[in-house]
Amino acid sequence: MTTKHVTEAGAVSMAQLSYIVRNRRLWILLGVVLGIVVAMAYLVTTPKQYRATAVVNIVPISSQPVAEGKAASSLIDLATEKQLAESASTAKVAADALDWRWTPERLRSGVKASGDPNGTVINISYSDSSREDAVAGANELADAYLLVRTNLATERGKDLEKSLDQEIDRLEGELREGQNNVSGPRVDDVRAQTIRSAIETLQDRKLTIAGFAPRSGEVITPAHMGSAQETPEKTKIAVLGILAGLFVGVLLAFAVHLLSRKPSDDEDLEFLLGVPVWQAERDVPPSTRWELAAEFVRHASHESHATAVLVDTSSPEAVVAGKTVTSASGGALIDVNKTRGALLRSLNTADAAILVAPLTWTKKELLQLKDDLENVGTNLLGVVLVDEGLPTREETSVYDEEDPSTAAFGGADPDASIPPTPI
Repeated sequence: MTTKHVTEAGAVSMAQLSYIVRNRRLWILLGVVLGIVVAMAYLVTTPKQYRATAVVNIVPISSQPVAEGKAASSLIDLATEKQLAESASTAKVAADALDWRWTPERLRSGVKASGDPNGTVINISYSDSSREDAVAGANELADAYLLVRTNLATERGKDLEKSLDQEIDRLEGELREGQNNVSGPRVDDVRAQTIRSAIETLQDRKLTIAGFAPRSGEVITPAHMGSAQETPEKTKIAVLGILAGLFVGVLLAFAVHLLSRKPSDDEDLEFLLGVPVWQAERDVPPSTRWELAAEFVRHASHESHATAVLVDTSSPEAVVAGKTVTSASGGALIDVNKTRGALLRSLNTADAAILVAPLTWTKKELLQLKDDLENVGTNLLGVVLVDEGLPTREETSVYDEEDPSTAAFGGADPDASIPPTPI
């Protein structure tokens, strides 16, 4: 068998990311569990808050009707209105209307005003530790806001009336002084008529303002008619905990994968080296289970000038597999357990190599071997991965004098520099 995804060594593909997620799923599950535990702890330790909202429709306060074709919202500065709703003045009026438990500071700490800048509706929300207090606070703040808004308009009207009276008095004084002046210049009839017209205009404005009863707006949805929102929201916190835990779990999975010393399986080995990985067939007799892998090797090496089969002779099953692969590829069988220099000398003119080894090599050793091969112009075509848990043949030795491909392993001294079988 062979794995399916061959990528360039060192490159991270979507297939590799998917592999890490699948292979390290227990770490991801651990992250999700931690996220749920943290979310539950937050819900248990965080005091409940209830937020009720009263909806208020406000109108422009003016003694003059809104011009035709002009939106009422254009005469309202919503930013100012929100500040007024959250102001100390509004909180004081609301606190005075409630019982002794309420203070302006308490109301200001829980109030929040919001609304559409292009509309005339403002939402006044109030948060408290009980549903009843949240509703009561929101309703009183809405009423207090409208009252304060009306009072401010009334005060502005009074100030305007006062300024109009002062202007009328000034003009009337000027008119009397000009008419009664005998020695000095008198006010001519044209000037006198102009002054009288101005006085009449100011008096008309004063009468309009005096008869104007400001209407600031109305509460269109009291807080008790809506639902008080509970915070923190259990569902929202639980979902956030799961998502955060999932993110942490994925990070843990990647960290564990990157920090692991050895490949975890054939697919991990394939991603590490960027070459195909072949294994034995499971449901066939031991004598033939390496034939399919040997055929894959033969096809992979058919364009190579000479192929070296590097066998980890510390594994009896690797020796058996190496013998089968060597026979199929027509290459030379070389013991990979040599010094780096001796191994490279054994390659001779081989321009391709196949590694036959169990999954006991570290990532560092595997990458070092591939780098060494590339430095001498030998291309690693693939890895035949052996499983030490498979049943073995009765005879596993490759030190068979009748097989010339095993000559590289001969000799009494395993560390001696023995030339490999000619390729």
